[in-house]
Amino acid sequence: MSTAPTPLAPSEVRTSPPALLPIVVLVAWTMFVWGGRVRNVLADQTLDGAGRTGPLLLSGSFVASALVVAVLALVDRRSDSNRFDAPLRVAVVVLAVWTTGVWVVRSIGIAVFGDHPVGFVAVHVVLGAVSIAVAVWAVRSIGSRSAKNPESA
Repeated sequence: MSTAPTPLAPSEVRTSPPALLPIVVLVAWTMFVWGGRVRNVLADQTLDGAGRTGPLLLSGSFVASALVVAVLALVDRRSDSNRFDAPLRVAVVVLAVWTTGVWVVRSIGIAVFGDHPVGFVAVHVVLGAVSIAVAVWAVRSIGSRSAKNPESA
């Protein structure tokens, strides 16, 4: 004799969490780009005072944000409930918006207003474009999950 499974209360059902791959790529790319910036600033002996502090604070804001997203993603994966879905989604959106805003401003500043060699401009425009593309990918992945599972948003 077979018995039908008992339906779970909505609070007991684990909805689909945000897609992990785009979030992992966003965190890894952010750490690569801004961790490299920290290394470059610390190695540049010509920088001092605000010339060193400003870039370190900017880079630190990205590293800290990426670490928050990574921790929330890890906790979310290990949790049997939905309680970490919303904070993870918010953290991803915040990091993505910050990434996009900073790279739009930086890319224009470097390409239009800076006195940099073409190679430097090209590298930074590509870094910015890839950063924005990864940020958009991560946000779209969490948005599509929210649309499929409104109770997880």
